[in-house]
Order: sequence, then C-alpha cells, then structure tokens
Amino acid sequence: MFGLTKLAQPLAKQSLQVISKRTNITVNGPPQVRMPKWQQLLIGGTASGSILIIPIWVLYDLKSLPRA
Repeated sequence: MFGLTKLAQPLAKQSLQVISKRTNITVNGPPQVRMPKWQQLLIGGTASGSILIIPIWVLYDLKSLPRA
C-alpha cells in the first residue's frame, strides 16, 4: 500500500505542474494589441445582427400568417 503512494506522489506533482501551465492568468488593464475601430464595429454589428435577425424575421412574417 505504501509503495503505491510513493508512486502516486510524483504523478500528482506532475499533474499539478501541467495544470498550472495551462491556466491563464488575466490582468485588468489596457489591451496589449488594439483593434481598429472598423473591426470593432464589424464584429459588433455582426453579433448584433445575428442575435436580432430571428425576432425581426418572426415579426415580419406575422403579416403573412392566416388570421383565425
């Protein structure tokens, strides 16, 4: 039983080292690379448009539904 713990300890230390290498530490502050304004507008417009397209289409399509 004690032989197994001696074997498991190096594996545990190695897995902790791998996990610590994978974690990203974020620091609040200004961005390291600034995005151009046109790119921000393009990405924001695309995201907004993709979210709003379905409700707009449903509201537009309500006119063509038969009334009961």
